Amino acid sequence: MNIFWRTLVLMVLLVAIGTLGYFSYINMASINQSGQVALTETNQSAETPEDTAEVPDSEPQDLQVTSTTEETGPPAPGPLVFETSGVMTLPSNIAHHDWTKELPVVIVVDKTNTATLVLQMFEGNSVYAVFKTDNAIGKEESPTPPGPYLVASKTLQPTWTPPKNIEKKQRTRKPFDQDKDNPLGVAAIRLNKWNIVLHGTNSPNSIGKESSHGCIRHRNDDILRIYDSVWKGTPVIVAEKLEGTKVSKDMFLPVKNHGG
Repeated sequence: MNIFWRTLVLMVLLVAIGTLGYFSYINMASINQSGQVALTETNQSAETPEDTAEVPDSEPQDLQVTSTTEETGPPAPGPLVFETSGVMTLPSNIAHHDWTKELPVVIVVDKTNTATLVLQMFEGNSVYAVFKTDNAIGKEESPTPPGPYLVASKTLQPTWTPPKNIEKKQRTRKPFDQDKDNPLGVAAIRLNKWNIVLHGTNSPNSIGKESSHGCIRHRNDDILRIYDSVWKGTPVIVAEKLEGTKVSKDMFLPVKNHGG
């Protein structure tokens, strides 16, 4: 074989080898690219599954919880109403009502709780407490006698002459606005027996205690409110304890039946 044919055969072989190498390279590149794409899709699927909640970009705000349930305490007591017999038994807690001028009242002194109450009857049958305040009652050696009383008289800025068992010289004290040594304070409501007086005081720190000689002391502002609500003849009950005390309807006398 001459040189011409040898050269031709060699060139054909080289072209065949080159072509085969080229197609092998293309095939490998395709396989590699497909693998990368598949791997990428698998990784993306693993990172963001459908059941994964999205995380908000900002901080969550506090929830404002509004309760729809209203806070309710024990129901307020209603007015006291007389039984068919015309008598009522007082409970420990009596509903309050604003005082109304010229409606009948009864005063109750609760010794156990050192309190004075002004009870008033409305509409001929309903009874409320229109005023309640602390008092001071008699000491153990000079207790305030319990029982029913009537207002005998009342005086603003009263003088006071002590009994001999309190002061032998019995020096009369001028009205409280002139002499702060007057233990009756600014007003006195005298009852019809036992020399018992509902009055003010020159010793407000004694209120709420068993500290008197038998009378019933009040703060000066409080005795003025009681003073304005009573007349001569107004019933006063001094009770050992408010709860269980009996009050009759006929005790609430019309104002026209009271004295001055």
